[in-house]
Amino acid sequence: MVLMAPKRPTHSMPGQGPLIGPTPDSTPDELTRIGSEYLERGQLHDATFALRLALKRDPAYAEAHYVLGEVLAEKNDLSAALREYRAAIAADAEYADAHFGLAWALEKLGQMPEALATQKKGLSLDPENVQAHVDFGTMLFFAGNLEGALAAFKQALLLAPDNAMALQGVGAIHFEKGDFEAACQAFQRAIDAKPDWSLPHHDLAMSLSCMGKTASSQLQNRIAQQVEQKEKQREEADSIAFQANRAFLRGDLDEAERQVKEALAIFPEHPASYRLLGMMAAGDEDLRAAVGLFRRALEFDPGDIDARSHLAWALEQAGELGEAEAQISELLKRLPGDSWGHNHLGWIFFQQGRIDEAIAEYRKSLASNPRNLNALYNLGSALIETRDFEGAIPPLQTALRSDPGDTEARLHLAWAYEQQGEWDEAIRELLQVLEQDPEDVDARFELAWSKEQKGEFDEALRLYAEVLRADPKHSFAHNNLGFLLERGGDSRAAEREYRLAIQHDPANANAYHNLANLLLIRGDRKGALKEVTRALELMPQDLDLRFDLAHLLADSGKLKEAVEQYRRILQQAPHDPIAYHDLGATLHEMGRLQEAAEAYREAVRLDPAFAQGYLNLSALLGDMGDRRGAEEAFRTAQRLSRTQGESL
Repeated sequence: MVLMAPKRPTHSMPGQGPLIGPTPDSTPDELTRIGSEYLERGQLHDATFALRLALKRDPAYAEAHYVLGEVLAEKNDLSAALREYRAAIAADAEYADAHFGLAWALEKLGQMPEALATQKKGLSLDPENVQAHVDFGTMLFFAGNLEGALAAFKQALLLAPDNAMALQGVGAIHFEKGDFEAACQAFQRAIDAKPDWSLPHHDLAMSLSCMGKTASSQLQNRIAQQVEQKEKQREEADSIAFQANRAFLRGDLDEAERQVKEALAIFPEHPASYRLLGMMAAGDEDLRAAVGLFRRALEFDPGDIDARSHLAWALEQAGELGEAEAQISELLKRLPGDSWGHNHLGWIFFQQGRIDEAIAEYRKSLASNPRNLNALYNLGSALIETRDFEGAIPPLQTALRSDPGDTEARLHLAWAYEQQGEWDEAIRELLQVLEQDPEDVDARFELAWSKEQKGEFDEALRLYAEVLRADPKHSFAHNNLGFLLERGGDSRAAEREYRLAIQHDPANANAYHNLANLLLIRGDRKGALKEVTRALELMPQDLDLRFDLAHLLADSGKLKEAVEQYRRILQQAPHDPIAYHDLGATLHEMGRLQEAAEAYREAVRLDPAFAQGYLNLSALLGDMGDRRGAEEAFRTAQRLSRTQGESL
């Protein structure tokens, strides 16, 4: 009899990187995802613990029962696995994967009739599952139902025409029926689909022999033996590389490297070994070597998703964002909806300044895996970048529920609260950051700023001083400390802090602006004008700075330059009544009365309640000899002042 392929795949290499373990408030869904990730890594004890904890919190959680069944199957505890699959189905009768798992366990335990019925039920729930059709065909083949098996394999081939296992199954059935020519055709197609699989090579040789084609059979036998030898070498290398990856995960890098070299000595074309060497090179920050090794892995197995994802990461770290984007896009073609892939693509877009596209990718990532902590954090950060602070808060909160120790996410959450003026909430989060990491200078600075906004000035002064003890070159702390000192009346100390802020960061526009205001209060218009000009060079779109510059120019008698600045303001803010009013006042002083009148009229048109605008328009119209117009504007100013409770 022709042998069929094994149904359960051998261990894949586990993933790499730290996992977030269970926390006291982890939900059953979160615990099940953690258990699934441990299973993928081969950490079966940890997986069992997480899944049993999930079921303790929700005994009817179907997915946890199913994944625990998979863990027990890996441990070869078939009876226990069967119980968990049954429990998953009891909790959710339409859980197709649980039916498939149960069918597999029943078959292994020799309960074939129930196994067939269960697999059939699973297929009614998930009719496009190619592997499930192949498994059903295999069961029927060994049960002696060749016609049923042939129908199952053909259904698999309708869904995936190059599925090697289905083609092998069709060949096996034709062989059993004595149709050796049809068997040869099917086996050859299986070989074309998966050239490094020895079974169809052997079966093709057997079929050729049965047809009396001795020479062809002998040749095919030699090929089959070569492929089988290579297959055995690859399996041995797989086993060694699996242990190497376990050593890598526990931090024993020397042992991991030794085992990888042993695997490559046995099978030089082993992609998983090159991938692991690439991960080691990346850990040593040798990105050039890492990229080469990941590319080498993909030469031998273009479908190695882990190698492609690691290659994309290494390229991104090396600053080759375009090539990294291409690799992630290729990964998503092969693995549509992959949460990691969408998150990484979003991060690449974010670095390229394509923020809206980044947000779209983070949302796709979370649609596939709502508990992807990196995607939650990245989405929150990107929304902050677009100033959607309200929208940023929920994903950051969700990330922190799963990983309360993520100080960076908590700092971003605090910042989002600050931007919305929710100072108490911001302070609560910042205190938690500092409880976890008392040396976090950024958190201490933000706490000082939040305290300042709440009016707790003494506490803010103390905190800014602590920041500067930890980081004497912290420009923003010098600036903010200067502002509080100036507010307290110590202008000399304030000036010193502003100048230190500028010294440590010549691009700190706020420090230039605050210094300018201090100098102006002292009557040093020339010095103030110099500092405001520097600030505006750094922030040319800042309207407040440009207003200050225009006012200083006007007060210094540089009226023409002031008019130019007001007109630049109106280019940015064409509906600003204050800008029109101040332009009118400057033109009035220059004697350009008609232009001044037009500016004043535009100001009061844009703001009909602008009493000062009507008052100045009245004065201008009087200077122009328009007594009636002046009186009318003055009466309007008086009426508005009374209404607003102000005096002219």
